[in-house]
Amino acid sequence: MLRRSSPPRTKTPTPALSGLPLPNVVDYTRGTNDSLSKEVLKLRAQVDDLTRKTRVQEIELERTTQQLKEAVKIVGEESAKCKAAKEVIKSLTAQLKEMAERLPIGTPRNSGTRL
Repeated sequence: MLRRSSPPRTKTPTPALSGLPLPNVVDYTRGTNDSLSKEVLKLRAQVDDLTRKTRVQEIELERTTQQLKEAVKIVGEESAKCKAAKEVIKSLTAQLKEMAERLPIGTPRNSGTRL
């Protein structure tokens, strides 16, 4: 099947602005630009505000992180002291028990003297 070519068409000029009067298009464009400019300014202000808030939170996070590190350090030190104290108590208890076992039988344990 062969297609027949259509006869050449003459190009008729089409109105560039689809029939809208030029001042209306300019006013519409100006209004749109003003609207967009206001929106851009509003968004920039939001970005600046969020950036400032983020910086404040980063500083707070750094401070809190330092406090946490210090607390962990202190807990480690206190834990070591507690373990050492328990070992001392355990050792002293063992020594006391050993000394009590060495006492001669029949010696009163509460004789008023301190060991």
